[in-house]
Amino acid sequence: MVSHSTMLHVRVDKEIKAQAIEALAAVGLSMSDWAHTPPYLL
Repeated sequence: MVSHSTMLHVRVDKEIKAQAIEALAAVGLSMSDWAHTPPYLL
C-alpha cells in the first residue's frame, strides 16, 4: 500500500498558538503529537 501525503503550512496568531500549546500540554500532548494524530482518534 502506497501512502500519499502532502504538507500543510498554516499561519496562526501568536496568542492563539500559545493558548493551543497550553491547552494541549494540559492533556499531555504537544503540537506535533496533535498534528500526527489521526482525526478519528480525536
